[in-house]
Amino acid sequence: MIVASRARLAAAACSLLFGLALIAGAAHAGEHSAQAWLERVNSALRDLNYTGTFVYRYDGNIESLRIWHKALPGGSERERLHSLNGDAREILRDDDTVTCILPDAQSVVVDRRQASNPLSELLPADIAALQPHYRFSLRGEGRVAGRAAVRVMIEPRDDARYGYELWVDRDTGLLLRSDLRDDAGEILEQILFVSLEVVDSLPDSALEPHLSGEGFSWVRRSVQQRPPETPDDSWRITDLPPGFELRMSEMHSLPGSEGMVRHHVYSDGLATVSLYVDRHVHEGLLEGLSRMGAMNAYGRTIDGYQALVVGEVPAHTVERMARSLEHRAGTE
Repeated sequence: MIVASRARLAAAACSLLFGLALIAGAAHAGEHSAQAWLERVNSALRDLNYTGTFVYRYDGNIESLRIWHKALPGGSERERLHSLNGDAREILRDDDTVTCILPDAQSVVVDRRQASNPLSELLPADIAALQPHYRFSLRGEGRVAGRAAVRVMIEPRDDARYGYELWVDRDTGLLLRSDLRDDAGEILEQILFVSLEVVDSLPDSALEPHLSGEGFSWVRRSVQQRPPETPDDSWRITDLPPGFELRMSEMHSLPGSEGMVRHHVYSDGLATVSLYVDRHVHEGLLEGLSRMGAMNAYGRTIDGYQALVVGEVPAHTVERMARSLEHRAGTE
């Protein structure tokens, strides 16, 4: 149904917005290789306290957001994002949950955070594992937000995925700019810091919500996660692009859909594609290709189910995956 389909696209977009906070990473220059710079990105995400303002550009839109990130003992984190333009909203994140306050929708959405899942970060812990499918290189230095930055390129080895151009702060290692590029070099999506301050500590008050959720409806997603060692065999993508593997399988509730929705996550370690399968099919299905910013989606109806493949990969990749989707009836 169109509502459920758009809800899945919105859920994926909201997950992307949660991930924007994670694209504020770390590194050090000079003799360091491109891979060494990238390896430092993940550690800085956890270890630094910072606050700043960044813009998110996609599909002709520009959003401005303020971020506060606090590193806690033992590797724990707390984070708050606050929108500065457009519809007011606020996102709070800790080790276990992500809470999205949406005054325009009079709702608060609470979801679990996959803290141990490398898919929740821009880069996996093992950068070397990406080498069969991506090339890494250093392309000089420049300035972003008034700070000296090192330019790191991540270029795909085939046309099944996109590439990145990253600008990393020479002094602190924080990621100051991230450009997602297609095979023609066009920028599909950009995250750009315009101000950044690294601090010794942040008060707890900086991490508390400033938008009131009083009187709002609360949506808490319920999840039935399947361990990776016991994958869901009832739905299978038979033509995965090289390097993509099933990384997660779960059932969860989703706004705009009745009952539980099946959710699979496929990744090559950097690019991520989600498969949503809903048993309830209504009029106004999302069939074929659809696009929202850098995110492409392909919808199909199979055996009375609605299936949607969505991710920040080229349109032909989601279409390829969706068209090869097979349903084994009676194995649910």
